[in-house]
Amino acid sequence: MGQIHHDVSNDHLRSFPKEIPLINSFMNGFNISWAAKRKAFGTLTSVYILTPERFMSETFGFDLGVALFIFDYDTTQPRQFQAIDLILQEKPLLGRVDPSIYFIVHSDKDGNAWIRDYISVTMPSRHPIAIYASDLLKTKDDWSLRNKIAESTYIRDIFDSKLPLIDDMYFFGRDSIVKESIDSIRKIQNIGMFGLRKTGKTSILYKIKRDCEKNKIARVVYFDCKSPSIRKLTGTELLQRITGEIKSIFNVTVKTGSNPYLDFENVVAAINKKEKFCIIFDEIEYISHLSQTDPH
Repeated sequence: MGQIHHDVSNDHLRSFPKEIPLINSFMNGFNISWAAKRKAFGTLTSVYILTPERFMSETFGFDLGVALFIFDYDTTQPRQFQAIDLILQEKPLLGRVDPSIYFIVHSDKDGNAWIRDYISVTMPSRHPIAIYASDLLKTKDDWSLRNKIAESTYIRDIFDSKLPLIDDMYFFGRDSIVKESIDSIRKIQNIGMFGLRKTGKTSILYKIKRDCEKNKIARVVYFDCKSPSIRKLTGTELLQRITGEIKSIFNVTVKTGSNPYLDFENVVAAINKKEKFCIIFDEIEYISHLSQTDPH
């Protein structure tokens, strides 16, 4: 069971006691570390920093805290999300909470549907986990919050697309797959993505790269293995190319020698332990032993 920091109890919750039952619903999985009232774009909101307990961090890959926004309005409006974007860029949230996901508790009975429609159009890089306040107060099951996070993060959408999308303008309907992949990156897990041709795999990889870099989750090295500049390399030459890319993006000054395998290990070991990087291989079959056109 999580704890509420005494400053939150003695200051914020004493001033806004109506929020206590809502906050108690987050106690199974989170500590309540900080809270304040904020106003932006004509919108007033209570802002909390939730620090995940260990089992929540391990389950969902939370490396940082998670922001919680409570709005007491009968309708949900775009300016509330403008306020959230601004507040997430301010201290103390900046650097302390996950930049890609947050909770929003609202009093709009149609709010969840409105938010789904809104994010399908605006395609924000920060994903809201929307919860209707009345539903939260009715919930007594300790698993409900975890189920809500899983539902909002991992449920897959059916989609169809024909061309790779290299920006966010027309990217939609794939958010669940992207977030599941980014969660694996947070946990430092290898993943593979398989599918028929022209089903959107490359578009997803581009989106993963953009979101990782924009939200500072990881630095990404992307290789199009179908490109002759990659597929014509031998395994050793490709490893040297990868090592060089990593040295460049992290400004590593380790000297390299005649052993590319040792060079790779030394360069990776020299990276700040707080940093994450991700290597994406698109069309990886072209550099596998299965390739019929490039036996090298």
